[in-house]
Amino acid sequence: MQRYRLVLGALIALGCSGRGIDVGGGSAGSAAQGGAPALLPSDCVDTTPLPSWPDASRCVASSDLPLTGTWRGYVENADPPWDQITLVITGASIAGGVCGTLSIGAGPPPAPATDPTVGYPPGVGDTGTGGGTGSAAFLSAYPLTILTGTTDGTRVQFTVSQDEPYRGWCQLQTSLRFNDQAVTGCGCLPHWPSARTINTGTSSTCTLSDPARSKSMTVDCGKMALCYGVHQVCTCNASGCDGTPNGDIVGFDLRFTANSAVGSNTGSTTFPTDFARVQ
Repeated sequence: MQRYRLVLGALIALGCSGRGIDVGGGSAGSAAQGGAPALLPSDCVDTTPLPSWPDASRCVASSDLPLTGTWRGYVENADPPWDQITLVITGASIAGGVCGTLSIGAGPPPAPATDPTVGYPPGVGDTGTGGGTGSAAFLSAYPLTILTGTTDGTRVQFTVSQDEPYRGWCQLQTSLRFNDQAVTGCGCLPHWPSARTINTGTSSTCTLSDPARSKSMTVDCGKMALCYGVHQVCTCNASGCDGTPNGDIVGFDLRFTANSAVGSNTGSTTFPTDFARVQ
């Protein structure tokens, strides 16, 4: 019923050296073949514009429908986090659409990201299997911006991206070329062969191997999952990185009547999604 995804966690230290980012000595140096660390290709030249995210109040000026307000809801017969949903509609009109935010789950959202060298939130999902190519975890209670909200006056359809909480973490990243040959594709880690070792206890070790120099380096498993996994949360160009608004989309289709609404969503189950006005 839940759309949880895997985040992995450990530690990486990045510093500048030569034409790339040298991970330095320590674990990275000892992991590198021949005792020398790999270099991350930092010279991204991709000028493709970063994605734009809409403002949650973008349609307030044209709002003329009584749908605005705060609505509390849940998915029938669902487990957390889908048993507590908060929809805040800041503006609604047939011509201008619907804008606002939606939060799935209870409790405060995680604190803003501060460390680009570890996954976000740090320390989550340190165990697991696979090659460090998992994906981002769903972060409960974060106010997700309504991306494509429309209405005919009573029916409201919109989408949100469960990757939005990672925007701040992505903006902390250094934009790197995917590999030494490609000059257009960029990300928060290069697309090098990866490996993950499950250690004794509750930790894992993840590595990336530089095929051009036959070197390898230790990378935080959580960062690898976010930058290099099946589903990457960041989009990068020569100016930096940001979150991807079309990543892990959940769509809602609701019919509003007076102070209640009922409908469905694509993110949890086939059971109805119910809302009631609280403000």
